[in-house]
Amino acid sequence: MSAAVSLAPFSLRLGRTSDHNLVLQSWIRSHRRNCYRATKADGRPELDDVSYGNGQEWLVKQLLDRCALLVAAYDEDPEFILGWAVTSTNAVHYTWVRHAFRRKGVAAALLAPYVDKPTIYTHPISVGADWMKGKWDAPKGWTFDPFHAFRIAAFPRPRDV
Repeated sequence: MSAAVSLAPFSLRLGRTSDHNLVLQSWIRSHRRNCYRATKADGRPELDDVSYGNGQEWLVKQLLDRCALLVAAYDEDPEFILGWAVTSTNAVHYTWVRHAFRRKGVAAALLAPYVDKPTIYTHPISVGADWMKGKWDAPKGWTFDPFHAFRIAAFPRPRDV
């Protein structure tokens, strides 16, 4: 049995270019593992790791260049990232929290500006396994539209879309 991890005070800060590698790697890994493990048995077409990795890396890099990155980090060590969210004016593109810090209010803090208002989400939130099984309900007023991410990525736009 693992020991409970206590959560020291944390703050939200704007993401930095130096955060992009962690965001890119954690997004691709967690989204692939939780949301995009297609197998023939479940009726979805298979998507090989190379195709997925290349396509998703391109998309994430485009979103990081055009959208806001909000990071949750310990107050005493702002370089240690507990979680992050990539968002735009009316959209949440992805949210990730380190496993040890889940269900401790980190994601709630990151997503607070979007609660109870119309919001598009372009990638299933990191409860992907439940989402794929139909066990996760998006917050009230949220609409799933994966193509919104591609519209942002494909066209040069101001940073806050």
